[in-house]
Amino acid sequence: MRGHEPAPEGEHGTIYLVAVSGTKLNEQALPDFATFGAIEQRTYQIVKVDPGTGALSFRAINAEGEVIDSFDLRKN
Repeated sequence: MRGHEPAPEGEHGTIYLVAVSGTKLNEQALPDFATFGAIEQRTYQIVKVDPGTGALSFRAINAEGEVIDSFDLRKN
């Protein structure tokens, strides 16, 4: 996001990550500002931080064990 609008693909902006837990799946739709959403499926997330390099690695994995979303951030 940048200036309350999604940043153009390939450009820098703020990344908002929303994750939930639990067994109940509520009916929902993907918000207009979102470029990806794992709606109506169970997922878990793995976040790794390397304090030496300042790198953060994120993976969202579905119930079948497939990575459905991921990104890496590196501190400049």
